[in-house]
Amino acid sequence: MFAKEKWSLKAVKWWGGWSEGEGTGTIMRYLLDEFNRYEMGFSDMLSPTRQDSRHAVFMGETDTPGMSTVNEQVLVKSLEALRATLAKEIDHRFLIQNREFDHHLDKVATSLRTAIEGLAAIVVRQSQKQHQQLSRTQHQVEIQDQEPAVASFQHPKAVSQRQEPCHLPEQESVIPQHPAQPPPAPPVAVLAQRHAYSGANAVASAALFFGEDTTESIDPLEIFENPINHATAASSVLAHSSKRSGFKPSEKSAESLVEALDDFVVQVSTFPGLSLKDSTEKTLMLKNHTSVKEFESTIEHLIGGDHSGKIAFKLAELLPMDLEYEEATRLKNWILNLVVLDKPKGSDIVKIQLARVPLSIAFDKEPKTYSGSNPTPTPKVYIPEQRASIVLANFEINTQFLIMNAKQMVNIMEIVDVERTIALLTSPPRNGPEPEDLLSLWGSQQKVFSF
Repeated sequence: MFAKEKWSLKAVKWWGGWSEGEGTGTIMRYLLDEFNRYEMGFSDMLSPTRQDSRHAVFMGETDTPGMSTVNEQVLVKSLEALRATLAKEIDHRFLIQNREFDHHLDKVATSLRTAIEGLAAIVVRQSQKQHQQLSRTQHQVEIQDQEPAVASFQHPKAVSQRQEPCHLPEQESVIPQHPAQPPPAPPVAVLAQRHAYSGANAVASAALFFGEDTTESIDPLEIFENPINHATAASSVLAHSSKRSGFKPSEKSAESLVEALDDFVVQVSTFPGLSLKDSTEKTLMLKNHTSVKEFESTIEHLIGGDHSGKIAFKLAELLPMDLEYEEATRLKNWILNLVVLDKPKGSDIVKIQLARVPLSIAFDKEPKTYSGSNPTPTPKVYIPEQRASIVLANFEINTQFLIMNAKQMVNIMEIVDVERTIALLTSPPRNGPEPEDLLSLWGSQQKVFSF
């Protein structure tokens, strides 16, 4: 009745869906039914905005006098409780996730710790092994210094006592077929014995290469990573050892190489990428006035093997038979040093052999002439009667070590090809070209890659 636009009863009946038999009292029944359903309903009992006095007014109108306002404090309290509940639930979930994450981190840390401890144990064992090997080497050197008679090398004093030829009685000049040999020294002691040749005055050196150089790359990393290039890798190791020790026969005089030779042998024998296969010392019984040919034949017979003839020829070629009187009297004790690099055809194995022969020479101011149809004077410089020796140490390149440590190898050494290394380790011909001129002879063939 208070609406601005009032509908007719007929329109109300149509919109309300009344039947034809219903009268005007029907609308009152609808209103009373709705009022009763609202007054007697309790679906809002848990609502925080529920009004306790709403049943005293019609349809819960709030602007009716006597109606109480909504309790804002209750609403705020309920919202705070809801916020606290949600915050507690979020904290609980976050705590569970943190615990799970910490558990996974602990498992990962445990796995890493186990792996690191295993690697550390391996490193410690390797370090202890190297330390024990070094201790044995030092102990052997000390024994050889204190007890010269036990050393596998000939003592310097014995060398100095044989500077002049000695003439033995005829009945004592017979050499037994199986002379007594001293017990062999450990390989590392033979290689690292620094004082074995301290009586030497000069060194003559040479180098040889056998086999096939299959190097096909100039990339420094490929030189060490690819076994096909390991001939150049081995020559680079030798050149690196030569540089570190100062043993450069192509550039220095024979007198200045004695100490450097010891350092060179130590550098090569202790390089971790080389495996020592064997080391032997054999006795050379040389008669008075041993000829170069006889010396070569004796060496070839002693060492044996596929390349024994070429090795013996090269060592004989190093004999200082062209010295003048002043040099011969000053430089009586020599070391003939030979470095052999071998890469057999069809194989990736690379071998290195160090050979050296310490011996004495003498000078005859008045060489004698042999009688006969072709009188031949004896050479002024000759090999006197003596008990010399030849020391051989055989190494093999550790292929896996070079592959695994290729980057470190490139960082610490230059790449030097086989030809250049042979030139570096070879003494120039006596009375021949100067060292600089000798090196220049290799210029057209040199393949050096420095980085």
